Amino acid sequence: MGRRQKGCKGAAVAELAFFLPMALVLLLGAIDFGRAFYELTAVANAATTGAKYGAHDAAHAGDINGMMSAARDDLKNSVNASEVDVAAERYCKCGTGPEINCTTGTCAGGIGERRTYVRVRVGKPFATLFPYPGVPSSVNLSREAQMRVQ
Repeated sequence: MGRRQKGCKGAAVAELAFFLPMALVLLLGAIDFGRAFYELTAVANAATTGAKYGAHDAAHAGDINGMMSAARDDLKNSVNASEVDVAAERYCKCGTGPEINCTTGTCAGGIGERRTYVRVRVGKPFATLFPYPGVPSSVNLSREAQMRVQ
């Protein structure tokens, strides 16, 4: 009962040699996926924060640098903000019509009143820890937030 069969010697080592690299790749993949999800969430939150700053009132809507600073400040505790690309703009629309110039544009033809909006785009490069077959090793994580100015 306590005797082993001769053909089973070394089976555990062979199984470990097969399983260990696969487990390591799966672990690294899970870590990379978690890092990407965390950074994408931080980028989306920064875009929303910048848009909220600009949508506060008409004075803030014209403060493009303030919207960009608000987005960057939101990122400073979560990701490397020096790698982040932030763009902000103010635009106007008449109802559901096309965008018009906020200074000189008017709403004609009874389309509706002119409404002011802000748009903030935040992008950040992301690189995986390990090159996976069939998966790009670098990708740009980006999100955009738009809000109507109050």
